[in-house]
Amino acid sequence: MAAAWGERTDPASLLLIQSGGLGDLVLTANFLAAVRGQRPQTRVTVACRPDFRSLWEVAPAPPDEIIDIPINPYLYDSPGLELIETLESWIGGIRSCRPDVMVTAEWLPTWFTWLAAAAAEPLSLVAAPPRPAPRGLLRCLLAHFGWKPVAFDGPETSRDLSETNRYDRILSHLGLEPRASSRWNVSHTLKEQAAQWLAANDLEPGNYLVCAPGATPSVPEKRWPLERFAEVVIRLTAEFHLRVLVAGESAEREQLRELAWRAGTSDRTAVLAGEPDQIPLLAGLLSHARAYLANDSGVSHIAQAIGLPGVIVFGGGGWPAYQPWGAGSTGVVYPLPCFGCLWDCLFGHGVCTELVPVAPVLDSARETLRQPAAAPRMVLLDGVTPAELGRIGDASRRYREAQHDRRDRLSTIIELDWASRPLPRGTDAAAPG
Repeated sequence: MAAAWGERTDPASLLLIQSGGLGDLVLTANFLAAVRGQRPQTRVTVACRPDFRSLWEVAPAPPDEIIDIPINPYLYDSPGLELIETLESWIGGIRSCRPDVMVTAEWLPTWFTWLAAAAAEPLSLVAAPPRPAPRGLLRCLLAHFGWKPVAFDGPETSRDLSETNRYDRILSHLGLEPRASSRWNVSHTLKEQAAQWLAANDLEPGNYLVCAPGATPSVPEKRWPLERFAEVVIRLTAEFHLRVLVAGESAEREQLRELAWRAGTSDRTAVLAGEPDQIPLLAGLLSHARAYLANDSGVSHIAQAIGLPGVIVFGGGGWPAYQPWGAGSTGVVYPLPCFGCLWDCLFGHGVCTELVPVAPVLDSARETLRQPAAAPRMVLLDGVTPAELGRIGDASRRYREAQHDRRDRLSTIIELDWASRPLPRGTDAAAPG
């Protein structure tokens, strides 16, 4: 792979696939900045979800082309006419890339990544680690479009490797040097726009805390209880004479307002329930803040990207891949033997986040406000008895085995159902090259 990239005399072309959320795209943007710093002539195309397209306005190195991923792949597990038609209308754009190298940036690629790779037909396919292709929906779609399965090359990585280190492994595999994250581009104009927003909402630059109590709306298990956020906000604003900006996306509007009410600081609190095109405004507001307090979310990743110190409450879905990586950022987590569940929780609710008490989060926030330039760190909590940990571990193993068996059976059913009544072929754009 290094030879295919590093010994070319003509500029290579790179296709980056990132079908994950906003935080994932922040990390992908840092990766792209490292590529740009060493291969400035490389033509880079990024495929990402359209809700997060505006992130590239503040990223340190925007791509040459952005291709919108028209769906959230995580929401699909079986084929249907609407999905097929959507993909058929999208395939022409991805096939026109013809990249030399395609990198799947996702920590856990979905069926969509393998389908995109089959459509794009790159010379080299890179993933870390190079996982086997999923069954079920992918096989049905490959059969529909008449494409052959593809396989990714790439470095092996362990489950306990952080996302920042995983991206470094991909850079090394490409023959490039790992680089520290670049400071993001919060321009003077954007800072001015954010300052105007602050003035209209009675906040002063440098004198407010950004609190982001939300996270992926479809994964409520990631969220620390709202009343605990409120308690920390009340204590911090009183001790450090701060005001509060409660931030999140528009779908979380009621939750954000509830936090402002619970904190009892409605006269000292502004709320930003942002739309997708307001990601640059969010970055500008974070650049004027004193610190942040958040769940593991897109807001916490943008805050770290622009150098804002703060505290993040982590759960176990993606642990330990997702950890603090920005200067001045502290993560608080309550490790359990069921970690790595990908938020398919055997308890049906986020026990790992619910176990995190107020005190260590508050103490971490105090320390962050007093030492905002400290290296990123983790605070690991404990208190569950060994017997309880053993019971949780046993239950988790049994649950994972049952879920694996269920998914395998479901994939077989989907494939058999498709073989019995496949949908007709659609547009010419779907024809194999």
